[in-house]
Amino acid sequence: MIFAGTMFATMLATVIGTLSGYIGGTIDRGLMTLSDIMIALPGLPLLIVLAAVFEPESPYVIGLILSVNIWAGLARTIRSEVLSLRDIEYVESSRVMGFSLSSIIGRDILPNLMSYITVNIAYNARSIIFSSVALYFLGVLPYSNYNWGVIMDNAYQGGTMYTSSLYYWLQSQ
Repeated sequence: MIFAGTMFATMLATVIGTLSGYIGGTIDRGLMTLSDIMIALPGLPLLIVLAAVFEPESPYVIGLILSVNIWAGLARTIRSEVLSLRDIEYVESSRVMGFSLSSIIGRDILPNLMSYITVNIAYNARSIIFSSVALYFLGVLPYSNYNWGVIMDNAYQGGTMYTSSLYYWLQSQ
């Protein structure tokens, strides 16, 4: 779940942010409008609706659903990095020499973004974990074994908040 969601969100953000920042113009406006819409949508209610509509069983599908709203912020920041990188001398040299768009992005721009993208993979994984815990706690996602959200839900339903003898539900399981 974490791997699928993190890789999907990171790849989508990288493609959208890089193309938007390098190409500019109408493509930039369109992709950043899409990104702004995704940023403006409330995350948890959107995830609840998507999980209720699709009723995912596979952890990979759950990961994709959980990553639906975390790619947009990364896409905007990658775009801003690409805007500063596209005017560097070696990128302009590649453009003047007639290298293709994919070659310029792959050889000149992406290597400069990799440290930032790598750090954001960990951030995206953390976001997916917390979102999954929230959806399991709310009972929106189906479960077949215990995880953090299920344990918290069972503890809440069992009265742990009101009985000190049941605090062990929050510590282990």
